[in-house]
Amino acid sequence: MVLQEQIALTCRQYGIMAASTIVADALWTYLFYGKVPTSALILWLGAAVVGGGFVPLAIFIAARGRRGKFHPARQWTALLTVAAFTGGAAWGSAGVLLFVPSSIVDQQFLLILLLAGASLATVLMAAYPPAFYAALVPLLLPITVRLLIAGDTASTVLGIVAIVYGATLAYLYNNIHGTLLDSLRLRFELARTAEALAEQKSRAEQANLAKSRFMAAASHDLRQPLHAQGLFVGELQARNHDAESRRILASLKRSMEAMHELFNSLLDISRLDASVVESKKENFSINVLLGELQLDFSPLAREKELALHVLDSSAIVNSDPALLKQILRNLASNAIRYTNQGKVLVGCRRRGDQLRIEVWDTGIGIHAADQKSIFEEFHQLHNPERDRRKGLGLGLAIVNRLAALMRCPIEISSRVNKGSMFSVTVPFVGTAATEIPPPSVIVDRDGDLSGCTILVIDDEPEVLRGMKGLLEQWGCRVLTAESIAQAAAHIRASAPCPAAIVADYRLRNHETGVEAIARIRSLVKKEVPGLLITGDTAPERLQEAYASGYQILHKPVPPARLRALLGYVIQTNSPPTAHEENIGASPVLNKGQTSE
Repeated sequence: MVLQEQIALTCRQYGIMAASTIVADALWTYLFYGKVPTSALILWLGAAVVGGGFVPLAIFIAARGRRGKFHPARQWTALLTVAAFTGGAAWGSAGVLLFVPSSIVDQQFLLILLLAGASLATVLMAAYPPAFYAALVPLLLPITVRLLIAGDTASTVLGIVAIVYGATLAYLYNNIHGTLLDSLRLRFELARTAEALAEQKSRAEQANLAKSRFMAAASHDLRQPLHAQGLFVGELQARNHDAESRRILASLKRSMEAMHELFNSLLDISRLDASVVESKKENFSINVLLGELQLDFSPLAREKELALHVLDSSAIVNSDPALLKQILRNLASNAIRYTNQGKVLVGCRRRGDQLRIEVWDTGIGIHAADQKSIFEEFHQLHNPERDRRKGLGLGLAIVNRLAALMRCPIEISSRVNKGSMFSVTVPFVGTAATEIPPPSVIVDRDGDLSGCTILVIDDEPEVLRGMKGLLEQWGCRVLTAESIAQAAAHIRASAPCPAAIVADYRLRNHETGVEAIARIRSLVKKEVPGLLITGDTAPERLQEAYASGYQILHKPVPPARLRALLGYVIQTNSPPTAHEENIGASPVLNKGQTSE
C-alpha cells in the first residue's frame, strides 16, 4: 500500500514537472539565444521538451486513469526512474550545449538555473528516491565536469559549489523522504485502525440490534410466564391467609410489579433500538389520555398518600395517542416515585396552535446541572444503592426517544426540594363541539362476578390453570379450552352460555381469539361479551386485534383490572370499543404502532 501511494504521489508530481519544464524551456531559450550556436540551442530545446515535458506529461495522464492502482508496481517504478533519468539528462545537457566558456557570468547563471531544477526535483520526487537520484545525477554532472575542466579558478570554484550543493540536496532529500514515508505509513496505520474500529463498531451495533430485535420479537413468549405468575399471585391473594402470609404475598406482589415494570422498560427500549416503533398521528381528545392516567395512577398515589389531580380538557390534538400516553405515563410515574409528600398535578395549557401537557410534582427536584443527563439511559440521580424497585433509569430515556420520534419538544423546570415540572407539546387542533364523555368507564373497583360462567381460551396450559384458579376465587364457574374446537365442544355439550369470553389473541394453528369469540357467538346465537388478551407487539397483529373492536388487555394483565373489566362488560352486556380503554403495562408495546 505504501509503495502504491509513493507511485501515485510521484505520478501526480510529474504533471507539475511537465508544466514547469515547458515554461522553463521557453525562458532558457530566450536567455541563451545568440550566446550559443543556434544548432546547439535547438538540440537542447528538443531534448528538454521531449524528455522533460512530454514524457512526464504522458505518465501523468496515464496515471490518472489508474485511480491509485499501479500493477504491476515494478513496471511503474521502472518507468518513473527511466522518465526521471530522461528528464534530468535532457535538462543536464545544457551544462554542455549552453555552456559559454568566455563568460563567467553566463556560467554562473547556467549553474543557478540547473541548481534550481535540482531543488525542484527534491520536492517533486520526494516520494520515490530512485527517481530523484536518476534525475539529480545527469542534471548536475555535465555542468560540474564542464566547470572543473575549464581551467580557470572561477570555473573551478563554481564546479565545487555544484558538488557541495548536490551533496547537500541529497542529504536534505533523505530527511524529507524519511518524513514523508513515515507520514504515509502512519496514515495507512490510522486508516487500518479506523477501519478495524468501524468494523468493531458495526459488529457491536449489529449485535445490539440483534438483541433488540430478539427482545422485540420474543416479547410474546417472554410475557407468557409473567402473565401466568400474576394470575397465580392474584389467586393466592384472594384466599384467606394469616397475617404473616398476607405480608409475604404483599411483598411478592410488589416484587412482581417491579419486575413487570423493568421488563416492560427493557422491551420498550429494545423496540426503539430496533426501529420497529412508528409514529402514526391522528386527531383525538386529550381527555381520553388524561382520564386513563387518573385511572392508572390513582391507586399508586393513594398508596403513597399523595394527592393526584388530573384536570379535564376539551382539547383535540394531532399526535400518536399510544406513544403520547407512554410519555405521559412515564412522566407521571416518575413524578409519583420521586414525591414523598404533597401532590402531583397533570394539566394542559394552550399556546397558540400548540397544547402543552404538564406534569407537576412537589417532589425532591433536580439540580440544573443534572437536567440533561436524566434523559440518558440507565441514569438515576437518587438511587445510588441501585434499588431495582426504583426502576432501571430508562423511563426518561424512553420519553426522550419517543419525543424525538414524534417531533414533540420535552421541557423541564425544577427546583431542588421544591418540585419539578415536565411538559410535552403537541399540535392543537381544536376543542370538542360536545361534552367529552368520561375517558374510561372502567373504575378501580371489584366487579361482582359471583355465579358467572367465564369461557377462557388460551393455548398455554399454565395460563389456563392460573386463570381458572383466579376466576374461581372470584366466584366464577370457569370453562377452559386450548383451541376453538375445544371451546365449541364445551358449548355443544350443553354447557351454560358463558357470560363472557376471555381469549388469547394468538392461538395454535394460526387461529386467533377474534375467530374464537365469533365462533362461540355463532353457536350460542348471542352477542357474548369478549375480551382479548395478547402479548403481541407486532404492529400488524395489533392492528388486526384493534380492528376487531374488542377490548384489548396486554400481558401481563393485573388481576384487579381483569376483574373490573369483566364486571363491566358482563353488567353492560356489550363490549366497549377499543378506544374506550387501553389497559396494558406498556403503551409503546401496545397500540403504539397502529392508528385506528
